[in-house]
Amino acid sequence: MQVETSKCPWCGNTIPQAKFVEIEGRIRTEEKRKLAQAEASFKKQYEEQARLQIERETMLSNGQKHKPQSFRPKEITHSKKRRLRRPRKLL
Repeated sequence: MQVETSKCPWCGNTIPQAKFVEIEGRIRTEEKRKLAQAEASFKKQYEEQARLQIERETMLSNGQKHKPQSFRPKEITHSKKRRLRRPRKLL
């Protein structure tokens, strides 16, 4: 009686077909999880951009000229905080 064999997708060793199916199932599950995380991240990013766009359009239609805090890039906010910190004393 001969057992069907396949090559392991991870290491390339010859393994029984049942083990191959098990490994393939784990790989598929992991890839689905990664895909779901990426989709959630893209959706969150898209929703944030859409929200900011709506705020900008609302602000422009109301005639406001100043940008609210949420439109300022994080780098500017971060650099401002760095400037406001006390300088470190040197030994």
